[in-house]
Amino acid sequence: MENGSVAVVNSKNAQKEAGETVGTGDSLVIYDANGGEYARYAVVIRGDVSGDGKITTSDLVKVRNHLLETNLLSGPYSEAADINKDSKLVTGDLVKIRNHLLETAYIEQ
Repeated sequence: MENGSVAVVNSKNAQKEAGETVGTGDSLVIYDANGGEYARYAVVIRGDVSGDGKITTSDLVKVRNHLLETNLLSGPYSEAADINKDSKLVTGDLVKIRNHLLETAYIEQ
């Protein structure tokens, strides 16, 4: 494809500005030369369950709530919570986020 373009858009499909933080739930969109959407890829940052582009205690709480079944995660947010990439959300994923926050181990993307 020639003369196409790319953009990062948020969950409401609004284009992000240069330098703006990219987080889970955003999408990378490839446009063809006519401006039509050619392809779209969901952004998933392991550990960024809240979608703010950072790994914080908020993400830890969201995973805990999922495990307690009080607020279930889905889509890219569920994938972001699956730190060990085994397609299951378990206590081990919660521990990996905690360890990242405590700086005793880091989550690799």
